[in-house]
Amino acid sequence: MSRKSPAFVLALLALPISAQASDFTLKQEPGASVPLTEPQSDEYGIGGTNQIKALFPLTSYLDVGPTASFMFLPAEEKLVESGVVWGLGGGVRIQRPKDRESHHGIRPWIDADLLYVRTGKLDRPAFDAAVGFSVPIGESRAYSIGPFVRYLQVVQTPERTGYDNRHAKILTVGLSFELGSGIAKKTSSPMATPAPIASCPDQDGDGIP
Repeated sequence: MSRKSPAFVLALLALPISAQASDFTLKQEPGASVPLTEPQSDEYGIGGTNQIKALFPLTSYLDVGPTASFMFLPAEEKLVESGVVWGLGGGVRIQRPKDRESHHGIRPWIDADLLYVRTGKLDRPAFDAAVGFSVPIGESRAYSIGPFVRYLQVVQTPERTGYDNRHAKILTVGLSFELGSGIAKKTSSPMATPAPIASCPDQDGDGIP
């Protein structure tokens, strides 16, 4: 792994979470990452990850969209450089619709991505999968937050001199932040205005209609 990473990926990861609400969901997933297998588990410590997704709804349960990710793993050995991993790809997410009244709007979800990953001079395929849930903030449910656990596996290329040929497996735990279009606020039905009481004339002038 290398310290180098393309500047445009960093620009993607710097997108403000306060973007204007629209017909898609902007999701950001910062978290702590730890290598699960050798040699990465021997060379690197717990690092940080940030992943951004733009999710477009196909149905009320299914979203699809592009994914950009960035990962930094600090070196634990003096002769090893800290690891930098970046990736681009896309995936799908299945979740409970946000307009459901049950469970106070809490939405469990699962997702998966196929990624093109670059580490140093190596370009490799990768895939990930995650599970989590989101808790809405506010009546419109345009904002939400919740925990997640994500598993990433980088598929190694055919054997090359000077490179370990084993798969890299990394686990990330963190919080997801979402900004979407929200749902329409419910309006209470206007109260019926009582019909005016018909006046009854006082024909005999005694003060009693």
